[in-house]
Amino acid sequence: MKQKTAQRNGSAILWAVLVMLMISLISAGIILVDRMYFMREQEENNRLQAKFYAESAIELVQSDICKEGTALTDGTDGTYTSMYVSAGNTAETFTISFPDAANWTCTVTVNHSVVNDSESDVNKKRLSGEIYLTAKVTRNTSGGGEKELSEVCAKLAVKNNTWQLIGFYHL
Repeated sequence: MKQKTAQRNGSAILWAVLVMLMISLISAGIILVDRMYFMREQEENNRLQAKFYAESAIELVQSDICKEGTALTDGTDGTYTSMYVSAGNTAETFTISFPDAANWTCTVTVNHSVVNDSESDVNKKRLSGEIYLTAKVTRNTSGGGEKELSEVCAKLAVKNNTWQLIGFYHL
């Protein structure tokens, strides 16, 4: 009697290749989902850090404005004059750089709204009205553009002849 020999035409190899292909596709899907989660988390961290930078820039400018009109501390006669306070209705923009944010730019706009613009005394004009501060943090993108990360605003008003912070608000 003749014995049949098993035909081995590669079906086991085909199954092995199909199993490896399925494992590769599942692994690629897991890596893709992980990468998307990582990128979203990194973007959220950047936005939060930019908000902190913007608030720090506002506090830096605000602390200088709040010294306006106070006596000088170096022993000389006179009062402190802040470079951020104007004598008229103006809006000026300043760039503030932070040492640990190389490709980020923080721009602070100081908008001084004087109540009585017809006042002749410059010191009274400087200590009147309201000041609106807007800090915008952007970063350079790889395509050569800029992406806005955060924008924080604050309002200052005069109380008892000194500038005081009324509060922050976010846009």
